[in-house]
Amino acid sequence: MQYKRLGNANVNVSAFSLGSWNTFEFMPEDEALSVMKTAIDAGINFLDDARYDDTSGKAPMKTGYSEVVFGNLLRKGGFERDKLFISNRLWFEFYPEQNAEQEVDASLERIGIEYFDLVFCFDIPKHLSAEQVVDELAALVASGKVKYWAPGNWPIEFLAECCAIASRKGLPLPPAAMVPYSLAMKQAFVENDQMAALCQEYDIALVASFSLFGGLLSGKYNDPTIASRRFKPEQLEKMRASGLFDKIANFLELADKTGYSPVQLAYAYCLRHPQVATVLFGATSAQQLVENLGALQVAEKLSEANMQELAALFPQDVSLGA
Repeated sequence: MQYKRLGNANVNVSAFSLGSWNTFEFMPEDEALSVMKTAIDAGINFLDDARYDDTSGKAPMKTGYSEVVFGNLLRKGGFERDKLFISNRLWFEFYPEQNAEQEVDASLERIGIEYFDLVFCFDIPKHLSAEQVVDELAALVASGKVKYWAPGNWPIEFLAECCAIASRKGLPLPPAAMVPYSLAMKQAFVENDQMAALCQEYDIALVASFSLFGGLLSGKYNDPTIASRRFKPEQLEKMRASGLFDKIANFLELADKTGYSPVQLAYAYCLRHPQVATVLFGATSAQQLVENLGALQVAEKLSEANMQELAALFPQDVSLGA
């Protein structure tokens, strides 16, 4: 495993981080535990719980059951908490009836741990100003229940405003930002001069997510008979009509030519970016996880010509639409 410093934080994180979005909750416990154990044994020290609301109608609680599952896996695996970097999501879901600290308290209780190393802050309430957001997040860090805060998919301008306020007031700056980054979506956040300058000014590392573009870059959805949990059938048909799957077919051909799997090649491209500290992914089997980790070796072997050829497959960012 390779490790990188997480921006202005005094911590090194694994080049890959393991997420649990729509994975562990839908797996037999022994398989989920195998995935987590395989990841940690391979050197992954960054685990992201990613709390989400139940959409299946089968979970025993509307929100946070993923956290209960995650906590059970931590305990059953006997993993050492102080050797892991654990993150979660802050949604401001019930704000202002439940403030940021109360939301985090509930998450910590469901998982059964005392603190998060980091919370990724999503979905800022529109009535909150940038200064209010910074103050709320600074108070959360001061409580000791969270070591660091980080934005999740924030507009670059809003992130710049919040960083300037935090710097001026001497409050904690984010060491990282979670952003979507893939061959099909490169320029919005990562291969972006404005973001690069912001990251350099405040020493912010990037956590790349959505790096398989919702699984599309794996090539599995090029088969029209394959169903998707993430996309509705009408969304997939719209993508086919737009020509997206033709571009993905070109990527699959290039992967075949290089001798690497499409998944490894897609992840390797993201791993190569100097501002990316870690690439976040989920896995539904230990075998899938091991294949993903093979991207580390692929990234070392790719030439600059390979990188340029990959980038040229998607010269413009692809929008998945509504």
